[in-house]
Amino acid sequence: MRTHSPQIQAAVIEASATRGSDALDIGLASTPMAYFAVGSQPCDGGLVVTASHTPASTTA
Repeated sequence: MRTHSPQIQAAVIEASATRGSDALDIGLASTPMAYFAVGSQPCDGGLVVTASHTPASTTA
């Protein structure tokens, strides 16, 4: 998890809400956990915000 992840998460949730969508925040989760959450809840879809796979020290 990157240090800026909470800010990105908050921005995505806020943007969804301002466009009339509800957001179910399942917190920090693996991809399989996110698939389970979408499939087991009354959701039309899901979104996973992931960190870059490039180490932080090599990003510009």
